[in-house]
Amino acid sequence: MDLATMWGEPKSTDPAAFAYRMYRNYDGAGSRFGDVSVSATAADQDRLAVYAAQRSSDKALTVMVVNKTVSDLTSPLSVTGFDGTGAARRFTYGPADLGSIVRGGDLRVNNGHFDATYPANSITLVVLPPAGCTAGLQVNGDWGTGHVATLTITNDRRTAMTGWRVRWTWPGDQQVTNSWNTALRQNATGVVAGDGASNGSIGAGGSTTVGFQATGRVAIPTLTCTPT
Repeated sequence: MDLATMWGEPKSTDPAAFAYRMYRNYDGAGSRFGDVSVSATAADQDRLAVYAAQRSSDKALTVMVVNKTVSDLTSPLSVTGFDGTGAARRFTYGPADLGSIVRGGDLRVNNGHFDATYPANSITLVVLPPAGCTAGLQVNGDWGTGHVATLTITNDRRTAMTGWRVRWTWPGDQQVTNSWNTALRQNATGVVAGDGASNGSIGAGGSTTVGFQATGRVAIPTLTCTPT
């Protein structure tokens, strides 16, 4: 070897540094591109290149799209076998703002499919949510100092799930005193409702209902449903 070249470390404001952050810290909070490779192909990789990987920690699918042309490109993207439905987060680095990674508007995802426009000479990272479940609450009776409610748990996947858990936080002094068809526990204002002996398995697109009685004024908390 008769030639050696030393490359200096890029400055934090260099485009190369931002390109690196797209993989290692795209949101400024340490979030990263996935660690399990997923096969990805584009109609023309020389114009709009696509790379994908699933993140082990939360099962989200991360898709990196590189527009190598001097024009904005609009293209649909479909992920075979990925059941994610909901809002996908979008992060873009390109000539419009070379000083930051821009958090764009969310993309509507339906069973792993979405459409998006990619700016010229840009890198766009799309983070698709993993498929899961949703929960809704309906008040069936209210007498001022207490109430009865029904929880409906819906499987948003295209395959069956074998268990679920719903969490919420009461805004006040509400206290669950009784429940049915669910393993429910409350700690301070936090509540966790789990599947019972016979309703953990929910078919694709199906739902199940459970109920509870609580003291305190009626409240409609934010519910978070997670498959188990």
